Amino acid sequence: VTKFCNEKNHNKEAPNMQNRICNFRSTEEVILFDSVDKNTAPMQSLPPSPKFTVVRKGGRVTCLVLDVSGSMGDMVTEASYDLFKASFKKFYFKQVKILIPTYWSKGNYSRVRTETYDKANIIIDEPNPQYGDQPYTLQYGECGMPGRYIHLTPKFLLDDSLTEGYGPRGRIFVHEWAHLRWGVYDEYDSETPFYKSGKKIEATRYTSVNPVPSGALNRHKKTSFCDKSSHNAEAPSKQNRICNYRSVQEVIDLSEDSRNSVPMEESTPPTPDFTGERILRQQQAATVFLRRIIEEQSFVGIVTFMHTATIRQDLTFINDEASRNHLINSLPSNANGGTDICAGLKKGFEVLRQDDGDTMGDEIVLLTDGESEITCLDEIAQSGAVVQTIALGPTPNEILRDMSRISGGKYFVASDNLTSNGLVDAFASLSTFDGDFTHLTIQIESSGMETEGEDYFTGTASVDKTVGNDTSFLVIYQTAPPDIDVRSPKGHLYFDKNFKHDAASKTMTLQIPGTAETGDWKYRIFNTLTSPQSLTMTVTSRASSADVAPVMVKAHMSQQSSDGSKPMVVFAEVSQKGLPVTMANVEATIVSSDGVKTELQLLDNGAGADVEKNDGIYSRWFINMRNGKYSLKVKVKGGDGKVKLNPPKPPINEDDLHVDVGNFTRAVTGESFIICLPTGVSPPNFPPNKITDFSAKLEEDKVFFTWTAPGADLDQGTAKIYEIRMGEDLDVIWNNFNRAHLINTASYKPQQAGSVEQYAFTPDNRTIQNGTTLYFAIRAEDIDSMVSDISNIAQVAKFVPFIPPPPPPPVKPTGKPPAPSSGGSVNITAIVISVTVVVVASS
Repeated sequence: VTKFCNEKNHNKEAPNMQNRICNFRSTEEVILFDSVDKNTAPMQSLPPSPKFTVVRKGGRVTCLVLDVSGSMGDMVTEASYDLFKASFKKFYFKQVKILIPTYWSKGNYSRVRTETYDKANIIIDEPNPQYGDQPYTLQYGECGMPGRYIHLTPKFLLDDSLTEGYGPRGRIFVHEWAHLRWGVYDEYDSETPFYKSGKKIEATRYTSVNPVPSGALNRHKKTSFCDKSSHNAEAPSKQNRICNYRSVQEVIDLSEDSRNSVPMEESTPPTPDFTGERILRQQQAATVFLRRIIEEQSFVGIVTFMHTATIRQDLTFINDEASRNHLINSLPSNANGGTDICAGLKKGFEVLRQDDGDTMGDEIVLLTDGESEITCLDEIAQSGAVVQTIALGPTPNEILRDMSRISGGKYFVASDNLTSNGLVDAFASLSTFDGDFTHLTIQIESSGMETEGEDYFTGTASVDKTVGNDTSFLVIYQTAPPDIDVRSPKGHLYFDKNFKHDAASKTMTLQIPGTAETGDWKYRIFNTLTSPQSLTMTVTSRASSADVAPVMVKAHMSQQSSDGSKPMVVFAEVSQKGLPVTMANVEATIVSSDGVKTELQLLDNGAGADVEKNDGIYSRWFINMRNGKYSLKVKVKGGDGKVKLNPPKPPINEDDLHVDVGNFTRAVTGESFIICLPTGVSPPNFPPNKITDFSAKLEEDKVFFTWTAPGADLDQGTAKIYEIRMGEDLDVIWNNFNRAHLINTASYKPQQAGSVEQYAFTPDNRTIQNGTTLYFAIRAEDIDSMVSDISNIAQVAKFVPFIPPPPPPPVKPTGKPPAPSSGGSVNITAIVISVTVVVVASS
């Protein structure tokens, strides 16, 4: 078999994540209908072979410790043919670029352009303790939403013995690519490997017909995606739960890729190709970037532009504090009228060419607060340079976002308001991670406050055991230098006299010598004026050891732009070397360009916008959608934060599966995003979110339900009523929900979103017989009569196993021969058998 699981062979009964998240659709259905490749037409012959380009990164990348580029090329080339067949000649891998570390020996490598480690589709790194050498895809969005990256290990690529357990590398890669590109989920489930179907115990798998484990290409033999005809909708899988019982192929069919593609005519695919106040705010933020963010061994130049552009500092090699100070002293301190962004960019390209005559792979950080006609997008694209854009002020130029997008850069919108600390946060987020976390600047704290005269601005920055080197406290003030005291966890006090004061930039910096103490650092900033002034505190640090990876946070929106047709999700990934950090308090602040603020507590509870519980991905829907540009900031506090480990086999003590990282704080800024509603269209009103953790349990003849409460608008507010229905046929529940038997829940009042709901009922005039399987689903309704999607389907079954009677006890000898029987009669012994009733329930 060389196809993805499609509608015909998808197992809708399996309790897997593909069914749960993708609404019982097969892998093929997701690819053809949901993914970004859904409009691709099949080719008529095999695709061409991939073409590989290896590029050399100008910085250390510790994950690439072995020469695996050859194995990588073989795997992707093999995968290209498998994908071509599985997608009915629609898809193949055309171009692949491999980023290698700078410390590798010189070879025939191209120069890096816009490739970066943190934007890679595939990361080759040492094993994640949670997975070992098993390939996996980091994904946590809704069904059909692309994942973040595929993780492979050098051993997986080099050790052929692993293919005996995992299967051919090409097919494994296509399996993971379906997760990454088209947002399908697994149809097998390690949490629920078996489930009850009728009077049989079934394995959780993609098909109810053929016992193979996965819908997104079988690990050994299967080379087609599971479709509607073979999908097992009963299985308690992630695909069923998240994709609304759709098969993998159904999800793929709905993708943009599939809709935009037609089959090719070739029989084989081509080979992949591997290839005043505002100027002060700018000065303060650029100083932070030059002093704290940009790495050693970097080259930096400075250009200013108004109606014309000027080189203020040629490329300067950063190797000590003096070189950083030299650049800081070159920052502008005043501004005149006029803004010509393209003139500034062209002058920036001129500076970048000073080292080797080329701009390819170099970086420009563009900070602007003005409107300008931008006619140089083609030149930016052809330069090969990455443009990171920071737009300051309430009306940023919309083309700036396109400038970053076409060059592979990031786009930020920062407020003029000092207390938001937005400009400093944007610069801090430009710290690049190339796999070597020892050079990474980590933002521990970022807060601001409009402080009344002769009053305090206070806070806490928690330094955990994973950070502590090169720790600094930066205070920015608006008018006059404040009094400051910082208390270490062991009680050591630092005062404003210990801070380095730069009166010109209105900053005060405290550098902690050595490794900062682990624990809570308390700070108090006293406004010595009798009138209010704005004060901010920024705390940064680096990894405490090369042997211990720091706790890291990444934040982003599900979309970088929206027209309001679908809700947006806020994501924050909290991890330590790929392992999830659970039980943290995560808060997101979203601010529009006109100053409207929305604060959300992100959750990792496996309900609402959150796909998987305790996976370190904290999520929440953003529903206050108004026209404008928005900034995103996430703060994390981990008073009881724990790193969740994957249990080895055989299982070990549950207490050993979590590592306490202690108190920690983090502050990160995600890329800015834009909302542009169609003209005349009001802001959208959303229904309650789909319930994805609905479960049922049978005790005697009573059924007990549990689920997480949705809101009135997605996962916010309180729903009005619940509607629970039941039946003995899964298809009736899913396809004809209104025809299924209604359970009376009129007296039950929904709780606030995020609460745990519980409800029990006894079926009227119904005795649950042996072998009976009942299916249940629920949906919520708000006060505007808007109803949620139907939940995942829960099921209970009653199973009374047959127990054969024991043999009769032996007759003890009496010493006398038995009396002869008359007429052939026999002795009859009465045996009482105890029958145990076993009830099997699953969700």
